[in-house]
Amino acid sequence: GSTNDTAKYTTLSGPALPYETGDIGKIVSRLKRGRWKEGMEALKPLESKETEEKLRKKAIEVRKAMEQWAGAELKRLERVVAEALAKRKWFDVEAYTRMRAVSDAFPDPGKAFVDKLKNLEKKQADEIKRRGDYLAARTGEEKDPAASKIVYQELAKAKDSRTAKVAQHRLSWW
Repeated sequence: GSTNDTAKYTTLSGPALPYETGDIGKIVSRLKRGRWKEGMEALKPLESKETEEKLRKKAIEVRKAMEQWAGAELKRLERVVAEALAKRKWFDVEAYTRMRAVSDAFPDPGKAFVDKLKNLEKKQADEIKRRGDYLAARTGEEKDPAASKIVYQELAKAKDSRTAKVAQHRLSWW
Protein backbone atom coordinates (compact mmCIF):
# COMPACT_ATOMS: atom_id res chain seq x y z
CA GLY A 1 0.00 0.00 0.00
CA SER A 2 1.01 3.60 -0.41
CA THR A 3 1.77 5.97 2.43
CA ASN A 4 -1.51 7.72 1.62
CA ASP A 5 -3.40 4.66 2.88
CA THR A 6 -4.05 6.26 6.30
CA ALA A 7 -6.21 3.43 7.62
CA LYS A 8 -3.11 1.23 7.51
CA TYR A 9 -1.37 3.58 9.96
CA THR A 10 -4.13 3.88 12.55
CA THR A 11 -3.67 2.72 16.15
CA LEU A 12 -5.69 3.35 19.31
CA SER A 13 -3.25 5.96 20.63
CA GLY A 14 -3.15 7.71 17.28
CA PRO A 15 -2.07 7.20 13.72
CA ALA A 16 1.10 5.17 13.26
CA LEU A 17 2.47 7.86 10.99
CA PRO A 18 5.15 6.93 8.48
CA TYR A 19 7.66 9.76 9.01
CA GLU A 20 9.95 9.16 11.96
CA THR A 21 12.94 11.24 10.93
CA GLY A 22 13.83 14.45 9.16
CA ASP A 23 12.17 17.82 9.56
CA ILE A 24 8.79 16.28 10.28
CA GLY A 25 10.01 13.57 12.69
CA LYS A 26 9.75 15.71 15.85
CA ILE A 27 6.21 16.73 14.96
CA VAL A 28 5.20 13.12 14.30
CA SER A 29 6.71 12.15 17.64
CA ARG A 30 4.56 14.76 19.42
CA LEU A 31 1.44 13.55 17.66
CA LYS A 32 2.15 9.92 18.56
CA ARG A 33 2.64 10.85 22.22
CA GLY A 34 -0.81 12.46 22.35
CA ARG A 35 0.41 16.04 22.17
CA TRP A 36 -2.05 16.60 19.36
CA LYS A 37 -2.74 20.32 19.62
CA GLU A 38 0.96 21.16 19.82
CA GLY A 39 1.79 18.83 16.91
CA MET A 40 -0.98 20.16 14.69
CA GLU A 41 0.16 23.75 15.35
CA ALA A 42 3.72 22.78 14.41
CA LEU A 43 2.48 21.37 11.08
CA LYS A 44 0.97 24.68 9.95
CA PRO A 45 4.22 26.42 8.92
CA LEU A 46 5.32 23.32 6.99
CA GLU A 47 2.15 23.45 4.90
CA SER A 48 2.87 26.94 3.57
CA LYS A 49 3.73 27.62 -0.07
CA GLU A 50 7.26 28.69 0.95
CA THR A 51 8.07 25.19 2.27
CA GLU A 52 9.95 22.79 0.01
CA GLU A 53 7.42 20.75 -2.01
CA LYS A 54 8.36 17.28 -0.69
CA LEU A 55 8.20 18.40 2.96
CA ARG A 56 4.96 20.29 2.37
CA LYS A 57 3.33 17.16 0.90
CA LYS A 58 4.43 15.13 3.92
CA ALA A 59 2.98 17.75 6.30
CA ILE A 60 -0.33 17.75 4.43
CA GLU A 61 -0.39 13.94 4.46
CA VAL A 62 0.23 13.90 8.22
CA ARG A 63 -2.53 16.48 8.83
CA LYS A 64 -5.02 14.47 6.75
CA ALA A 65 -4.08 11.23 8.53
CA MET A 66 -4.47 12.90 11.93
CA GLU A 67 -7.84 14.44 11.06
CA GLN A 68 -9.09 11.12 9.68
CA TRP A 69 -7.92 9.37 12.86
CA ALA A 70 -9.53 12.07 15.05
CA GLY A 71 -12.90 11.65 13.32
CA ALA A 72 -12.80 7.87 13.79
CA GLU A 73 -11.58 8.22 17.40
CA LEU A 74 -14.37 10.66 18.28
CA LYS A 75 -16.98 8.25 16.91
CA ARG A 76 -15.39 5.36 18.85
CA LEU A 77 -15.34 7.37 22.09
CA GLU A 78 -18.94 8.47 21.59
CA ARG A 79 -19.92 4.78 21.36
CA VAL A 80 -17.88 3.95 24.50
CA VAL A 81 -19.55 6.72 26.51
CA ALA A 82 -23.05 5.78 25.27
CA GLU A 83 -22.49 2.08 25.94
CA ALA A 84 -21.27 2.73 29.49
CA LEU A 85 -24.36 4.83 30.21
CA ALA A 86 -26.82 2.42 28.59
CA LYS A 87 -25.41 -0.99 29.55
CA ARG A 88 -23.39 -0.40 32.69
CA LYS A 89 -25.31 2.62 34.08
CA TRP A 90 -22.23 4.74 34.73
CA PHE A 91 -20.55 7.63 32.98
CA ASP A 92 -17.11 6.83 31.53
CA VAL A 93 -15.28 10.01 32.54
CA GLU A 94 -11.98 8.85 31.03
CA ALA A 95 -13.54 8.28 27.60
CA TYR A 96 -15.35 11.63 27.87
CA THR A 97 -12.08 13.39 28.83
CA ARG A 98 -10.27 11.87 25.86
CA MET A 99 -13.19 12.81 23.62
CA ARG A 100 -12.97 16.40 24.86
CA ALA A 101 -9.18 16.48 24.27
CA VAL A 102 -9.44 15.08 20.73
CA SER A 103 -12.30 17.46 19.92
CA ASP A 104 -10.29 20.44 21.18
CA ALA A 105 -7.15 19.45 19.25
CA PHE A 106 -9.00 18.74 16.00
CA PRO A 107 -11.67 21.42 15.48
CA ASP A 108 -12.82 20.20 12.05
CA PRO A 109 -13.75 16.62 13.02
CA GLY A 110 -14.65 17.89 16.49
CA LYS A 111 -17.31 20.36 15.38
CA ALA A 112 -19.83 17.54 14.95
CA PHE A 113 -19.38 16.70 18.64
CA VAL A 114 -19.63 20.17 20.22
CA ASP A 115 -23.31 19.82 21.15
CA LYS A 116 -22.86 16.23 22.32
CA LEU A 117 -20.00 17.26 24.62
CA LYS A 118 -22.01 20.19 26.02
CA ASN A 119 -24.93 17.87 26.68
CA LEU A 120 -22.70 15.35 28.47
CA GLU A 121 -21.09 18.13 30.50
CA LYS A 122 -24.49 19.40 31.57
CA LYS A 123 -25.95 16.00 32.44
CA GLN A 124 -22.80 14.54 33.99
CA ALA A 125 -21.29 17.62 35.67
CA ASP A 126 -21.39 16.04 39.14
CA GLU A 127 -19.52 12.91 38.07
CA ILE A 128 -16.97 14.92 36.06
CA LYS A 129 -16.33 17.08 39.14
CA ARG A 130 -16.08 14.00 41.40
CA ARG A 131 -13.55 12.43 39.05
CA GLY A 132 -11.47 15.62 39.04
CA ASP A 133 -11.58 15.75 42.84
CA TYR A 134 -10.58 12.10 43.04
CA LEU A 135 -7.61 12.58 40.71
CA ALA A 136 -6.49 15.65 42.69
CA ALA A 137 -6.69 13.63 45.93
CA ARG A 138 -4.69 10.81 44.34
CA THR A 139 -2.04 13.30 43.22
CA GLY A 140 -1.86 14.86 46.69
CA GLU A 141 -1.99 11.57 48.58
CA GLU A 142 1.75 11.39 49.17
CA LYS A 143 2.07 14.99 50.40
CA ASP A 144 -1.06 15.07 52.56
CA PRO A 145 -2.66 11.64 53.08
CA ALA A 146 -5.11 12.97 55.70
CA ALA A 147 -6.55 15.55 53.27
CA SER A 148 -6.85 12.90 50.55
CA LYS A 149 -8.64 10.58 52.97
CA ILE A 150 -11.19 13.32 53.73
CA VAL A 151 -11.82 13.81 49.99
CA TYR A 152 -12.23 10.04 49.51
CA GLN A 153 -14.70 9.89 52.40
CA GLU A 154 -16.81 12.62 50.80
CA LEU A 155 -16.62 11.01 47.36
CA ALA A 156 -17.56 7.59 48.78
CA LYS A 157 -20.95 9.00 49.89
CA ALA A 158 -22.16 9.60 46.32
CA LYS A 159 -24.84 7.22 45.13
CA ASP A 160 -24.60 5.52 41.73
CA SER A 161 -21.11 6.86 41.13
CA ARG A 162 -18.23 4.87 39.76
CA THR A 163 -15.90 7.42 41.36
CA ALA A 164 -17.50 6.66 44.74
CA LYS A 165 -16.60 2.98 44.32
CA VAL A 166 -13.01 3.87 43.47
CA ALA A 167 -12.83 6.19 46.48
CA GLN A 168 -14.19 3.40 48.73
CA HIS A 169 -11.46 1.14 47.41
CA ARG A 170 -8.80 3.75 48.25
CA LEU A 171 -10.28 4.09 51.75
CA SER A 172 -9.98 0.34 52.28
CA TRP A 173 -6.21 0.84 52.33
CA TRP A 174 -6.34 3.02 55.43
